[in-house]
Amino acid sequence: MRSLLNDAPAAVLAVATSPSRLAEAEGYYDVPEIQLPVRPHFGRLEHTRAIRGLGVLDMALLARLAHRLAHIARGGTSEPSRRTRATWLHGLSHSLDFVAVQRVATGLQLPMFLSVHDDPGYVLRGRIERPYALRRLGDAWAGSRQRFVISEEMGMEMCRRYGERSYLVVTDGLEKVALSPRPRVVGRLSVYFMGATHIAYADNFQCLLNALAQLRDEGVDASLVTRAGHRPFKLKSMGVPIDERPWAQQTDVLRDFDDVDIAYMPLPFGRSHDEFVRFSMSTKMVTYVGSGLPVLFHGPRASAAAHLLGQADAAFIADSLDVRAVAETLRFGADCGLAIAGHALRLARRRFLLSDIRLRFWQPILEST
Repeated sequence: MRSLLNDAPAAVLAVATSPSRLAEAEGYYDVPEIQLPVRPHFGRLEHTRAIRGLGVLDMALLARLAHRLAHIARGGTSEPSRRTRATWLHGLSHSLDFVAVQRVATGLQLPMFLSVHDDPGYVLRGRIERPYALRRLGDAWAGSRQRFVISEEMGMEMCRRYGERSYLVVTDGLEKVALSPRPRVVGRLSVYFMGATHIAYADNFQCLLNALAQLRDEGVDASLVTRAGHRPFKLKSMGVPIDERPWAQQTDVLRDFDDVDIAYMPLPFGRSHDEFVRFSMSTKMVTYVGSGLPVLFHGPRASAAAHLLGQADAAFIADSLDVRAVAETLRFGADCGLAIAGHALRLARRRFLLSDIRLRFWQPILEST
């Protein structure tokens, strides 16, 4: 969302409702933002199982949040430079705040726009507010002026659940795409991962390391490089060198691409993760396809990312935790990486240019004002 709001063709005020203070993207995010927490922050309780029950408080305070949001939408802020009446409202379905957005939009007779990035059923699993949120999402889906979804699969699923409505696919975007595939160092296979390392990726990573160990036994200089910060699970290195680098700016990530051979995109296996993998499209996938590196997708074929990458022949796909199969995919990648990277770059230019995505997002909003 931040990339879409930057350099916006209309005045924008972002409202964050999380009880936790959200960090801004330094040097990149240049949009006025205010914090309007739906409830107080409860310190250590926020990181325990108690968080599942705090949804009761979230639901009870929705009317208060809507009242405060309506005050802002009418132009009632403490800063004179922001006293502008809203002409439209936009909500994300990640938490209950979209319910407050819809209430305000209805009360002030303003057009509402809705973004669905992840399946709310998965995001709110185990939470007490989940049934309520899913019911209200149906109202928001039907009542919005336009709906934005992260993938075609997500749009089709929301239509199946809540009724046929128009939607637009809006993903992360790239300001720049590599001009050509990056050459690989013969005899080396440095696998690169960037972004958040979820605990659900533990089996994927261990399988990858076991496969890289097989390649090392064959004389390949195989290694793993991560730019992910904290890793929430332990791994057996199997003798494979692991270079774990801290979080960094985008410029550092781009420099990383110059000295690695293949980008690794895991998605978890198992029925418990179906709601996540079937519909979501990760930021790292968009970054990878524009990097000039060949991509190794390691996850279920029945996923939005695998469908897109497979149709474009833009990634090597390993669809199991079979170590021998992953090792064979990596061997094939060593020989055919330039062709796959070229296909990925074509996909990036066709689907993920930020200028095109911004236009797709902003056009229906501007037409509503």
